[in-house]
Amino acid sequence: MIDLLRNKSLAVLVGAFFAPSAAVAVAGFLFSGGPAEAPAAPADAQPAATPASIPVAGPSAVKLTPEQNRLKDWLAHRPPMAETLRAPVAVPPKPPEPPPPPPKPTPEVQSPSTPAQPDAPPRMELTAVMGRTQAPVATINGRLHSVGQAVSKGWKVRSIDLNTRTVVVEHTDGRTVELTIAASPRGE
Repeated sequence: MIDLLRNKSLAVLVGAFFAPSAAVAVAGFLFSGGPAEAPAAPADAQPAATPASIPVAGPSAVKLTPEQNRLKDWLAHRPPMAETLRAPVAVPPKPPEPPPPPPKPTPEVQSPSTPAQPDAPPRMELTAVMGRTQAPVATINGRLHSVGQAVSKGWKVRSIDLNTRTVVVEHTDGRTVELTIAASPRGE
């Protein structure tokens, strides 16, 4: 029974696929002829209609409706096609840009005799520590970081401890900061 249903559905599918082509072929066979099979006219043949028999617009032409007259007037007064294709929607010109701000004064350069003081570490807030022992991750300032990733300019994650839920962040100059979830103290 199942084979019979499969065969019927297959037959219906094949029939639906080939039915349009078959209908066109049958119609072409039954109603053969038409312009494609008409013999070509000889080169010296005269046209069947003379130009005098073709209706010309004038007083005897068909009267246009008011809507058709409005369309005719619009077509006569519309801009050339090339202009409408370049700018199909009129765009107002841009306002002039404001002048550039005056240059800022240059900061003073420290003399070499004064040792440079390290800046305070940037604000780093630890909100979560998670993951596996092999690949722990920490959420610092709302972003996920793993060991070795940069947290801020010059600062990167040195270690993440899942047991104590702490993260050690190290600066390129060697300074370290230990972050905990409860509070994020600065400096070590």
